Amino acid sequence: MPLGNAYTTISLSVSNISLSLSANPKYASPGDTVTFTVTETVDGNPASGRSIRVQISPDGVNWYDVCTATTGSDGKGTCTWTVDWYVSGVKLPCRYIKARAVDPMWFVVSSPIDMAIYYRTKFSEAYTDKPRYAPGETVTVTARLVYTDDTGDKPVVGKTVTFTLKDSTGTIIDSKQVTTDSYGYAKAQFTAPSKSGNYTIDVYFGGATSLGAELSPASVFTGLSVSEPVATAVKLAVLAGLGYLMYRLLLRG
Repeated sequence: MPLGNAYTTISLSVSNISLSLSANPKYASPGDTVTFTVTETVDGNPASGRSIRVQISPDGVNWYDVCTATTGSDGKGTCTWTVDWYVSGVKLPCRYIKARAVDPMWFVVSSPIDMAIYYRTKFSEAYTDKPRYAPGETVTVTARLVYTDDTGDKPVVGKTVTFTLKDSTGTIIDSKQVTTDSYGYAKAQFTAPSKSGNYTIDVYFGGATSLGAELSPASVFTGLSVSEPVATAVKLAVLAGLGYLMYRLLLRG
């Protein structure tokens, strides 16, 4: 059977679609809430009513949905994600991850952005070897640095901890940097100040304040009291008393 000619016309629309994503904060720990903002435009005009998926990737290969934003009249939309140790059954690494926005209807994907998931750290212990010191005595202070993951506290090994001895006005007297051992302990020694009084030793771990580092900062302080030994104090009091008595005798003479 002979066939005739046939034709049809398919309409084609060409548009410049732009999709972008931002996150606040970009540095978070499990339990924190991250707010994502998506922005979509078509030929420079806001695209409203668009349902945009926000996805994260622990490895830059596999992507997982964490929230969905709907754009408003300005082409912007927000959604939130409460960071968990796991996403879709996959444990998040505490380091760099990627995030992106996806418009599934228009098959548009934003450029990925960098984020970082970090472990919370803390000093579980901080103490001096004695409650009170004589001037010039050796002060030994010990602190233990740990991080918390989904199974509990673990020691932070091989990291630098700073111990800073300060007087009651906050003036720095001395400072030491020590590396934590295999149990997370760091130990520093100071010479007790020559002046009696109350002092503090601040213990600080710098952690990370930018993307890519896995441990948060942590700090703690412990008190330190310096005073003359009782025997010395009594001796000084006796000498002072004798000196006053001699002074009075001289006046009488």
